Amino acid sequence: MQKPLYLISLAALLSACGSDDSSSNNTTPALESKYVAQLVAPDYSSSQVATGAVTGDRSATQGLLVQDKSDYSLSSYGDVLYQLGRFQIDTVSRYEGHDLTTQSWSYSTRLAGEEVSSNTYQLVQRNASEGYLIRYGSHLLLTVNPQADNADDFVTGSIDLSAYTPEGTQVPGMSDAVIAGDRLFVSLQRLDASWQPLTAYIAVIDLSTGLEIDTNPQLDGLQGIALAGTNPASMEVHNGQLYVASRGDYASNSGTLEKIDTTTYATTVLADGDSFPQLNANLEDDDASNDVIYHFQDVAVVSDQLGFVLLSKEQGFTSLDDRIFTFNPTEASFGTALNDTVAALNDQQIADITVGPELRLWLSVHNAQAPGIYVVDPDTLTVNGDFIALDMPASHILFLSE
Repeated sequence: MQKPLYLISLAALLSACGSDDSSSNNTTPALESKYVAQLVAPDYSSSQVATGAVTGDRSATQGLLVQDKSDYSLSSYGDVLYQLGRFQIDTVSRYEGHDLTTQSWSYSTRLAGEEVSSNTYQLVQRNASEGYLIRYGSHLLLTVNPQADNADDFVTGSIDLSAYTPEGTQVPGMSDAVIAGDRLFVSLQRLDASWQPLTAYIAVIDLSTGLEIDTNPQLDGLQGIALAGTNPASMEVHNGQLYVASRGDYASNSGTLEKIDTTTYATTVLADGDSFPQLNANLEDDDASNDVIYHFQDVAVVSDQLGFVLLSKEQGFTSLDDRIFTFNPTEASFGTALNDTVAALNDQQIADITVGPELRLWLSVHNAQAPGIYVVDPDTLTVNGDFIALDMPASHILFLSE
């Protein structure tokens, strides 16, 4: 899962390690799969892409899609990879999974006449010819045709989310999106003119009509789902439930982990700032500048009984280290810290966690001296296979099927 930006660009955080390549509960993917990771130089001077096999020898082929800028991210659909140039880059480029060295096309993510960066975070694809560009720097979500042969045919329409724009600002802050059935769920951070987070929402779009759904007709005001947490950072959908990790602010607000029923829109808070008090420090003195506060950063779900949540320990704007906890999505109970069974994760910063095709947890470690990826078996909570060494820290991991 990828983390959006809030107030400043945060360093991409990652994690990785290795052992016996076996797991009793994992399923075998129907198609051969490969992982793809967006790598970013620690000094943000450049970026590249790495890829490798999901099973067997996972050693990375690196040095792909090399750029002299760092603000790039990735999206995928089947065996298709999209590289997104974000703030002040404003491009989306398509590559086929069998040949990541050859660009199929590259189009602008800004509309004619737009004077500010679209800062596109994601391309969410419904089918081969229908996709949606999630643009943090605009109030317009673009509908696109990923099969378009030219730029004029790429953008097919737009969905206006300006109703969520806070007073005194220009954009609602689209940060993530997922498709569940025939609906698109879009998270909106809604930062005010001082970059402080207001009530965040999930806008729900009916993909058969392109219109927003009123998720609570009994209430006046905005039609979306109001979140308990502020500054949503990551979303994942599993078995009719949408999981949202909201990081809160850069002070005392830890954020929340919430679960939303994608049919009824009922919301349940699974965890908040009171759930892990052992991770906070220095809160009792009169000096707020030295407070250590945890924040919800990412979520990955394996099954109705097992998920992982990434918590970042921070002191102001400084990231210290991270913890990954298991949780039961159905019972809203939390268990083992992955750091207890994978010692290599102690004192590390984690950038991204995601579940791979074999239902294993993939995570990246943001360590300038030894960046890489670990794969973890969910049944034993131990490392599966060798550590995947990388040239740069990975900000995002996803998978392609061939």
